[in-house]
Amino acid sequence: MHTFYEKTEVGQDDVLKLWKEEWSRAGFDTSVLTLDDAKNHPYFEEMEERVERMFDSSDYQGFSFYRWF
Repeated sequence: MHTFYEKTEVGQDDVLKLWKEEWSRAGFDTSVLTLDDAKNHPYFEEMEERVERMFDSSDYQGFSFYRWF
């Protein structure tokens, strides 16, 4: 089971820990992908330019686009 995570608010680490624990308990291997993983996508820079025009790329709105990479 994969998820994308970049910390944007206090307290989110607890939610991520719970996510890992519950999926692991259900028998899944978990993997947390980050912005560094998204940057490996060949179209990341093009997407980053567009996202930065619409949103602050370091907040939740911007990260919601990067998770697709």
